[in-house]
Amino acid sequence: MTVLIQLAKDWACFPSLREAMIVDPPKRRRWHHRFTPRRRDLPRIAAVVHALCDRDGHPVPDWVWEHRSAKAIYLDSRPVEDDPYDDHIRRIAPEACAYHDVWFDPPSIEDIRVHGIPDLDMPGSTD
Repeated sequence: MTVLIQLAKDWACFPSLREAMIVDPPKRRRWHHRFTPRRRDLPRIAAVVHALCDRDGHPVPDWVWEHRSAKAIYLDSRPVEDDPYDDHIRRIAPEACAYHDVWFDPPSIEDIRVHGIPDLDMPGSTD
């Protein structure tokens, strides 16, 4: 998950490098990753890239559409359950989450240095 957070930070801080960050799909490192929890890496990465592209008006790369989770998961690969918290996350999640069935809240892909902290930003305050 740390790598996905770093991708979101790099995306926010280096807009001129966005295309280079996502032009090629990530590769599976080992053949056996298809049978371990690592099998969920590509849908997780694709969901974050898709959400970032949608949010910032960048074209979604073709490889992103090929990766969907077989079951509903969070970015950290935990399963999504049917309870009030999970329902809340599904309501506020970026639209891309539904396509990939990988769920997260919008602040998960924001960078404080660029987007600020919305709950603490007060109108009329000065830095």
